[in-house]
Amino acid sequence: MTGGIGSGKSAALGMLKKMGHKVLSADGIYRKLLLTDQGMRNEIRSVFGCAVFHKNGRLDRSRLAKVVFADPAMRRKLNGITHPKIENIISGTAKGSGGHVFVEVPLLYEEKLENRYDMVLLITAKKNIRIKRLRKRGLSPGMIKKRIESQLGEDRKAALADRVIENNKTIGDLKKSLESFVGRLR
Repeated sequence: MTGGIGSGKSAALGMLKKMGHKVLSADGIYRKLLLTDQGMRNEIRSVFGCAVFHKNGRLDRSRLAKVVFADPAMRRKLNGITHPKIENIISGTAKGSGGHVFVEVPLLYEEKLENRYDMVLLITAKKNIRIKRLRKRGLSPGMIKKRIESQLGEDRKAALADRVIENNKTIGDLKKSLESFVGRLR
């Protein structure tokens, strides 16, 4: 499962989990690795310096985001450090599972990972709705613009995806769309 920032991917993943499905989140795995993988933190520190870390040694994700969303080369460096580790965990976990496993991968197309999955479900929403959701998360207009521009456009993703769910209405509507989608998988 993929989609642009603010499209509702995480909400959809949470609903799928409540329906009893096995789910994985690339962002969730990334956050866990930041806490548990000292080697990864050391690699990040060697590339980005101490300025992206708090004094207690924890990564300051908002400072790092400012750096990587301002410079595509730095974003590629970060992704080169983190994405192989995330993909290894995803593939190892998914292989040991029976049935469907739903994996949320925000940068699926940007990182050319779509061929690693049996099917791609795109969760999409109109740009103005996504911006409104991102403002509620506390992101500045400038950061919202940078993050949206750093991702492949929704129209391009829709052309590449196997299935598309539009998430422009209510949470209830999203749930109904997901139930319908899952029902067709059986």
